Amino acid sequence: MTGLGLATAVLRHVAWSLVVPLSLHTMSGIVRNGFGRVQRFSPEWHANTFSGSTVRKISRGMWAIDGQDVASASQARLRAQVAIVPQEPVLFHRSLAENIAYARPGTSAQEIERAAHLANAHAFIGRLPKGYATLVGERGVKLSVGERQRVALARAFLADAPILILDEATSSLDSESGALVQEAMIRLMRGRTAIVIAHRLSTVRALDRILVFDRGRIVEDGPHAALMRHPNGAYRALFERQSVLAEGV
Repeated sequence: MTGLGLATAVLRHVAWSLVVPLSLHTMSGIVRNGFGRVQRFSPEWHANTFSGSTVRKISRGMWAIDGQDVASASQARLRAQVAIVPQEPVLFHRSLAENIAYARPGTSAQEIERAAHLANAHAFIGRLPKGYATLVGERGVKLSVGERQRVALARAFLADAPILILDEATSSLDSESGALVQEAMIRLMRGRTAIVIAHRLSTVRALDRILVFDRGRIVEDGPHAALMRHPNGAYRALFERQSVLAEGV
């Protein structure tokens, strides 16, 4: 009986050691295939359905299969790893200092000022009658578009997250504000993993890898110099067209 018990335990252990890797491999393949199918759907499908929710569920399943237990990580901890500078930053009807400190509550005035310096925001803040104590109005209505964007960049500097997302951060800016924002962006991206979404190609020119999308599909992939060597490439055509328009202005 003892021998049979030991044999059963050994066989069960061997069976599970074979079944578990096979199951993980199969499930991983299913998840990756499903994620790929979602990516290949048309832009209209993504615009009219809850595609973000679908992709998020697939991603969570894939992370779990790959051995990353997201259940053990809090939402606050995950969010702390990412800083986002959107096209239209959300500002509150509070002071400039409080709006910048939103990225790290309880931070000191010196750290807020340092972040503003790095974001090229300190100069315009210093010209305001109340400086960092100036109330920005509902959604930052008292500030220009470029000033709001530099406040958002100051937040990102203060957050000091390893992953940075810049979503059309230079759109709708005049040439002077655009130059200040772009200079601050380059400074902010150093030493971080940066994901930049942009139609203004001067924003992405210095990036290590550029993905060119057309109708929801990646049509070109590479750094700026390599993409510019394609005579009939989509990226080159767009870049040259934008350069001509910029010279005309």
